Amino acid sequence: MDQKPTYKELERELKALRKTVSDNEYLERIYHSISEPVIILDLEQNILSANLAAQKASGLSIENLIGKKCYQIFHKNYFTSPPASCPFPKLISDQKPHSAEVKEEILNGQFLVSLTPVYDNQKKLKQVIHISTDISEIK
Repeated sequence: MDQKPTYKELERELKALRKTVSDNEYLERIYHSISEPVIILDLEQNILSANLAAQKASGLSIENLIGKKCYQIFHKNYFTSPPASCPFPKLISDQKPHSAEVKEEILNGQFLVSLTPVYDNQKKLKQVIHISTDISEIK
């Protein structure tokens, strides 16, 4: 028969759970405080997550961004594949970070798109962090 946890054990577990929730809320605040559009992509370029700056830049709610291809949202002339300047295929090929200057028509400017791979515990590529930095004034 299973032994019931003690009050102290339950109290410890509850404290750990509260800390985890607090840490997650803190990281979420940081994510949404970043002034550049940040999206998290799966390996097929579907948007899994977006920060508030991406929501504002696209004019779509975060809920409406999730599940869409990033190039369909930010490049109005590319509905079936990304533009040639997109660094995503290079990242998929060599699984290393890449950056490129990309014209983002929807955002009406020239952007430095930086992609960073996210790996799981077995070092397998799982997701991609996509950050768009407006460099229009520099150009």
